[in-house]
Amino acid sequence: MTGPADAHGPHRDSIPAPRALAAAPRLRPVTAQDRALIEDFVLDDPAYTRTSFDQLPSIRDVDAILDGGPGNAGSGAHQVLGAFSEDGVLLGVAQAVHRWPSTVSCYLGLLQVRPAHRGRGLGATLLAATEDTARARGCRQMLLSVIARNHSGRAFWHHHGFLLLHPQAARAAAPLSPLLMHKSL
Repeated sequence: MTGPADAHGPHRDSIPAPRALAAAPRLRPVTAQDRALIEDFVLDDPAYTRTSFDQLPSIRDVDAILDGGPGNAGSGAHQVLGAFSEDGVLLGVAQAVHRWPSTVSCYLGLLQVRPAHRGRGLGATLLAATEDTARARGCRQMLLSVIARNHSGRAFWHHHGFLLLHPQAARAAAPLSPLLMHKSL
């Protein structure tokens, strides 16, 4: 998709204006009791794991959402926030580790929205809630990794103020290489 141009030429990965959700999603922490909802969520989006890992989704991906985060992040630092429809369907997930890799950072390990609900502002809602929690916990920056070939993800992050930490490396990155992005809070 080609978007508006600036001094650097046309933006190839512009974010379209979001379509409104029928009703505001309910945000709440996701817990082990939500395992069946997470499994349904993960298996509903095979394109995500194909893009990010070159494989189909599996039960290990469910475990990674519930248990994810670096091993040395500390107790209570890991948070999984879910966006739920009125009828309890899990529409989106944000997974973050607060005060990691430094005491002023929040690492966003996952932000994923069901394909049928993308482009409606749900990802932005989850991101804003995660940023608010990070600020409340004393974090001054957000960090994340995005796979080089995930062009729509990279456009989303750029649209929300994230910058590549090493722009030159991104130009030469292999398709499955992770690119580190950051944003001041």
